[in-house]
Amino acid sequence: MKLSENTSNECLGSEEIGDCATSPSSEFALVASVQRVTESPTCLQASELLNQQIWCWGRDIDSSAGNLLIQYGFQRIEKPAESKAASLYRLDLSSTMRVVVRGFGLFFGDDRYGGLFLRRYQFQPMLTPSSDLQQPAWMPDDLPRLSLPRADEISRCQSLLVDVIDWISRYESWISEHLGVAYRSETLTTWPAKQKHFVPAEEMPRAWRNLGLTAVDHPERFISCADKPISRPA
Repeated sequence: MKLSENTSNECLGSEEIGDCATSPSSEFALVASVQRVTESPTCLQASELLNQQIWCWGRDIDSSAGNLLIQYGFQRIEKPAESKAASLYRLDLSSTMRVVVRGFGLFFGDDRYGGLFLRRYQFQPMLTPSSDLQQPAWMPDDLPRLSLPRADEISRCQSLLVDVIDWISRYESWISEHLGVAYRSETLTTWPAKQKHFVPAEEMPRAWRNLGLTAVDHPERFISCADKPISRPA
């Protein structure tokens, strides 16, 4: 488990990412100020940040600079001819770790700990013993069986969560370094679901790093236990 110290439709940003879901109420929107971004985030703020990130990935696919996910190293897996689903994007971080990006969420697998899925709009880590997808997750029903972690699984759930957050932060840092903050800012101006409050482009890598640090120090804010569900502050 690590955390790096260095920095179609309304919901998706691109039909290449996947299916849409209903947007949450604006009262749960992220605040944009630097002060609030650097404070310990809540689960609701984390959920909104993931929603914003998935939108950005969709726009990165359609970028005028080319498909940025492909440039970053993702593999695009074409949907079956008869499927109405979108193409799937997979990145092998190493021989033992991989990420799969979909419009309805994010899968992260590590052979040491199994797999973790974050559903869009919920940010409730769900576990599976499988560290890789046995079949492409064209739709949510294609995912392996998911469950809340048991008490003896909290540690590995935390490890998976912190590592995938660290990877997202590094991806956003790569975007800033290679295309500049202006590109990400432009991405967000085209987000139809954007509310008054959101994380500004220049703060996105930092917001993810801060979220990861909070997951290290206070995993109970984001991880519910199957044996004893945690009451998380709003």
